[in-house]
Amino acid sequence: MNKKSGSYTVEAALLYPLVIMIIIGIICTCFVMHDRGVAYTCISEMTEKEVCLVNSEVGRQDDESTVIDEICKECKKHMFISEIENAGCSYKSDYITVSAVITTAVPIYKDKEIKVKQYSASYTDKVRKQYMVN
Repeated sequence: MNKKSGSYTVEAALLYPLVIMIIIGIICTCFVMHDRGVAYTCISEMTEKEVCLVNSEVGRQDDESTVIDEICKECKKHMFISEIENAGCSYKSDYITVSAVITTAVPIYKDKEIKVKQYSASYTDKVRKQYMVN
């Protein structure tokens, strides 16, 4: 009888779980990176929208809770395994800052804070005129 007949079974029993765990880790990392990209895009778009609303003729400024609700609603549509927490919005004279913390259900990934600062059109025009060469 051949003594090596069961060695492939033992090797496969040790190797397959390792390969499957590596594949699952790569897939989870891809999901986390996707969710962070989606969150950054949503926050950037919302910040740009707020700057346009503040710079419009109406000059209105949305309530902070409205901005946060829109960010969370838009992100929930497209995220796979992460959630938005601690979203905030601050209005200054020259810029608007929207920030949020992304938490992931997988404990090996740290919470990531994303901050987007968008300058108002009046501020960018002022800076552009300052550096224009005649």
